[in-house]
Amino acid sequence: MGDFDEVYGFFGPPELNTMQLTNEELMVGDWTKGPAGTGDTTWSAFRVQFDTGQIAQSWDFSQLPQGVMTFTVRQGIHWALNPNSDASKLVGGRELTADDVVFSLKQAFTNPRSYLYNAYPGLRTASITAPDKWTVSFETTPDQAANAELRVVECVHVVPPEVVQKYGNMIDWHNSVGSGPFMLTDFVDSSSVTFVKNPNYWAKDPIGPGKGNQIPYVDSLNALIIPDLSTRQAAMRTGRIDVLNGPSALNWEDGPAMIKQMPGVQYLEGGRSGSMFVTGMRTDKAPFSDIRVRQALFMATDFNAINKALYGGDALTVTWPIGYWVEYKNAYLGLDDPATPASVKQLYTYNPDQSKQLLAQAGLPNGFKTSIIYNGADSTVGDYYAALKDQWSKVGIDLTLQPTEYAVWTSIYRARSYDQMIQGSYAPISAIYQCGSMSGNTLTNASYVNDAQVNTASTQMQALSLTDPAQADGIYKNLMKYVLAQAWAIPYPSSASYTLWQPWLKNYYGSFSVGYMDGPNWAQWAWIDQPLKKSMGH
Repeated sequence: MGDFDEVYGFFGPPELNTMQLTNEELMVGDWTKGPAGTGDTTWSAFRVQFDTGQIAQSWDFSQLPQGVMTFTVRQGIHWALNPNSDASKLVGGRELTADDVVFSLKQAFTNPRSYLYNAYPGLRTASITAPDKWTVSFETTPDQAANAELRVVECVHVVPPEVVQKYGNMIDWHNSVGSGPFMLTDFVDSSSVTFVKNPNYWAKDPIGPGKGNQIPYVDSLNALIIPDLSTRQAAMRTGRIDVLNGPSALNWEDGPAMIKQMPGVQYLEGGRSGSMFVTGMRTDKAPFSDIRVRQALFMATDFNAINKALYGGDALTVTWPIGYWVEYKNAYLGLDDPATPASVKQLYTYNPDQSKQLLAQAGLPNGFKTSIIYNGADSTVGDYYAALKDQWSKVGIDLTLQPTEYAVWTSIYRARSYDQMIQGSYAPISAIYQCGSMSGNTLTNASYVNDAQVNTASTQMQALSLTDPAQADGIYKNLMKYVLAQAWAIPYPSSASYTLWQPWLKNYYGSFSVGYMDGPNWAQWAWIDQPLKKSMGH
């Protein structure tokens, strides 16, 4: 299996992300910017402005618009030495250098199996060099600068070249060698992943009562793989696990219920940030190329009724192209915002009569037939599309539902081989200035949007992303007045999610990932209050 080498398996369940704890990136989220420090972020969303150096001691982004970045590697970082690992003994605990970074970046962008190779073909030809032992230079073309900014600093975990050269890759978990806070010491398929503290880890606690202490605090970390939802929740109630998070574990119903069942439990209410799903349509072809048809679809949709039926009225309606994130609150335009045009608010107001008028104006007085391909394994999604079918039928739109197996749906979606409508996903919030949900020939642009106004704004925002992000946010919010009126994609409601943690877990604040897709890396700053845990009967 390729789950322990991100070149062969990138993103996914906990067992796919062990490198987030064992290996390091050039940069990572700055713990001092979160709840433990200034509170600028809850670590529910990634912003490059909240990053700090990890392997990189310093960096130069002054030539980033030209596609050039330079990093100075932190001296004194050593590869963890696990005496029970042949791969670790091969590296011998030597010091990490610029050559290691160059090797790791090159394989991430040139190996055909890599996610980055396939998702960002423009970066395959980048020049990645080490002018000296402690300097890394990355050069690409100006049009790839925005992609390089995030993907180089926060999407590549550095690995020792000699391990890959001997074993071919790091797919076998026994070959895990990193410079991070933990070492991977055991894996039981479909059961658990075990990590132990790297005693020679270089980092210190940067803030709070433990400032200056070497981290991690805990001696070991055991990640349990519990596929069944009810079993995960039971494990939390009985104190078998310390943290339970994610919308699939605690939704708008389960979260409040468990909080009532567990007096003293700590929790963070999050979500309403975007469901990551959207109903895309082929706006490059009739009938969806006509704005009147798209607007008719919106006005034929009773968003309030769907929200109430599926989420008890708790969900956010405007979730595309972005939902509401605290970190990007100044870029978000909601229906209750005074800046939202009345015409946009009308689109989200159920009005079947007006919908019929728009269809008639578009030359479709009797409506039209269309179809939607979606993941049939998700019952809530099925309920959502059943509601759309019923509501749209009242204005003459005959929607054929095409539920498929998950693998079939993803295959069609990724190949962009659909003719009408599809349940799609949109770009992560980190790609906000790139407008990845509404530009480019990418799978996150599910509605085939190609608009000059969006493209111009995207260029402006990317140029400001590092120098003046506040201005970039303002440009994005203003752009939304135009984008939402175009009705390019039908949003999927997003309800609250909850993160729960036991009272004995200290220096944890409900963070999902300190940085971009870094999963449980918060564990390096947390500790267990053993006396408290014992006093509570665990």
